[in-house]
Amino acid sequence: WPARASTCAWSCLPAGPGRVRAWHWMAGWQPQSRSEWLKSRPMPVGVMAVMDYLSPVRCNWAGGNASAYRAALMQVNGFDETMRYGGEDKELGVRLRNAGIRGRHLRYTAPLYHLDHGRGYVDPAVQRTNRAMIVAARRNGTVWTPDGIIKSA
Repeated sequence: WPARASTCAWSCLPAGPGRVRAWHWMAGWQPQSRSEWLKSRPMPVGVMAVMDYLSPVRCNWAGGNASAYRAALMQVNGFDETMRYGGEDKELGVRLRNAGIRGRHLRYTAPLYHLDHGRGYVDPAVQRTNRAMIVAARRNGTVWTPDGIIKSA
């Protein structure tokens, strides 16, 4: 992986097998904001780690660049399978946090690429329902979903 990476959308990514790791398509990329510049890891990893620690951004578990121990996922029963696209990763993160599992913020030491793509499958009504479930999980301190890995009878 290259030393310089950034979280940003790419609309002109050359598609095809084996092309994602062919970094030549990034030649000439320039950060468009201070945030993008910082996420391009312009300084040694140790400095970037301090920036992660000092970041005022709240640490949230989200599917774009997240991982968890199997035991932690089993403790909350994994994803709530009643949720469709649009926040199911955030709801899982809320339940992990409610269970006392704290994440690490790696905004600057493990930046990610987001490959831009259409989202024709997004349904605003589903997103509203999912958002309500996330808010309820925060408010109620929900840890376990009955519709996860282990199904309730």
